[in-house]
Amino acid sequence: MKIIRTTPIALTCIFMLSLGAPPASALDASAIPVSWESPCQQVRFVAVRGSGETNQTARGLGAIPNAIITEAVANLPGSLGPESVGWSAVDYPAVVQSAADYNASVNAGLAELTKQLRSRNKQCPNEQVFLVGHSQGAHVIHRLLLQDEFANAKWIRQATLVADPARPVDSKKGVGGTFNTLALTAGQTAEKNIPKSARKKVKNICSTYDIICSTPLNATLAFALAGITTACDTHTNGYAGRPRAGCWSRPPLATPAVRDILASAGLSEQSFNQEFSVNRVANEGKRLAQLVKG
Repeated sequence: MKIIRTTPIALTCIFMLSLGAPPASALDASAIPVSWESPCQQVRFVAVRGSGETNQTARGLGAIPNAIITEAVANLPGSLGPESVGWSAVDYPAVVQSAADYNASVNAGLAELTKQLRSRNKQCPNEQVFLVGHSQGAHVIHRLLLQDEFANAKWIRQATLVADPARPVDSKKGVGGTFNTLALTAGQTAEKNIPKSARKKVKNICSTYDIICSTPLNATLAFALAGITTACDTHTNGYAGRPRAGCWSRPPLATPAVRDILASAGLSEQSFNQEFSVNRVANEGKRLAQLVKG
């Protein structure tokens, strides 16, 4: 197989293709108000929605963060009632029309999240805060944790990053988040890795079949993986164990040449089905609930 080195133009196309459309929200939020203005509570979940989602998507929480937090709330210790839990959503553009627009959007989300967290912690220093972001929202939280103020904040109990485009590039495996892969191939500076002091409270969730957080440096493989991401909805509903049914029997995955490319990297329909037999959204919600101090 001929190996083609990824170019900035190629990766930009992949980036735009895979991030452009949000999924329909499959799970409704609970009756807990989504607000930064609620009284001080024991636990506060903060959601940062993904690219293309609006402040109307799951009440601004975003489909994936909403599903994770809903599961967490349903599994909280019995000592905590609805009055002990708060939800907040970060209102920011979440756009991805171009690389420049995307970066500006992440910075806008960072500014809003920083402002709200500082204000909330000043008002309610004893609240346990759990951050949950998907796609571009995960990148916003990633960038937040590059600041010592938040990386070392004990009141931030956990940060869940689902499909983070700023995942570090693994040079041995030749794969990394789309944002960093694109930056490196363009000769630009990639996003820094989250400092070691904060990594113990960060949970990275990324599918091997999601081009956004797992972009190969090999362009041939990257385009094949972009096809999976789009055809099978691995970037969104795949994390809830619901990839698009029958996607391997339709183009582009039905093409022998594409399957051969994927097989060369150990990617197959069998491993795909095995990976997405797990509902990572539900599992993460349950995990967060266990970390809450009642």
